[in-house]
Amino acid sequence: MCTGRVCPTIAVNTTTRWNATFAGDTAIGTCQAGYRQSDPETPPTRLCNLDGTWDAAISDPCERACSSSEPLVLAGGALTR
Repeated sequence: MCTGRVCPTIAVNTTTRWNATFAGDTAIGTCQAGYRQSDPETPPTRLCNLDGTWDAAISDPCERACSSSEPLVLAGGALTR
């Protein structure tokens, strides 16, 4: 039986959960609690390198989801939560 390299699942202390993925494939991530897709139409994606390590680049990364109960803060001339 032939087995290929696999990038491991990452789900602890991250903004995004990445399920185990075969080397050379692109994974579709799931935003963790407290985070949301930066583009509602496009989930985050990440390449599993041929050596079985995750690529550092993430397309359409998850972003922090602010609740309406958080105070507004002035940052760079714009109000943000």
